[in-house]
Amino acid sequence: MAIKIIVDSTCDIDMSMQEALNINILPLTVHFGDEEFHDGIDISKKDFFLKMRTAEKSPTTSQVTPQAFENLFKQYTDEGHDIIVITIASKLSGTYQSAHIAKTTLENDSIHLIDSGTTTMGLAWLVYQAIAMREQGLGADDIVKEIELIKEKIIIYAMIENLEYLKKGGRLST
Repeated sequence: MAIKIIVDSTCDIDMSMQEALNINILPLTVHFGDEEFHDGIDISKKDFFLKMRTAEKSPTTSQVTPQAFENLFKQYTDEGHDIIVITIASKLSGTYQSAHIAKTTLENDSIHLIDSGTTTMGLAWLVYQAIAMREQGLGADDIVKEIELIKEKIIIYAMIENLEYLKKGGRLST
């Protein structure tokens, strides 16, 4: 039984790598005012940051929908695959909750959910670790157990140029 790995676009793994890595990347939706983009599909990381510099307001995002997860889950479970989903931290997005809703709807124990507790590079690291374990022949349950241990050791440090975007996005008061 093959193991399918699903992750959201906050992992910053380029969409063009999906086939080579044998993973699925589901995009979050990015909103700049009335404009809507699918992360990594309709807007690149470079274009996102260029647009952010000129936008009056900071962009907002929408989580991956339960229906998007359910459609992909159904496809893979119908084919007899185990599924491992690794999402952006549930404290940062409702994407994990969407995946949980889809799993609950399908009532299928071959779907395994992992709240990464992180995003970007930390999330990508977990995905690459899961891929490596899958290639070594580990089963879904063993991969999930290992990823749950690894995620507790991830620490991400970030530096910001200035506080402008935090203020624009309402994350920082004046």
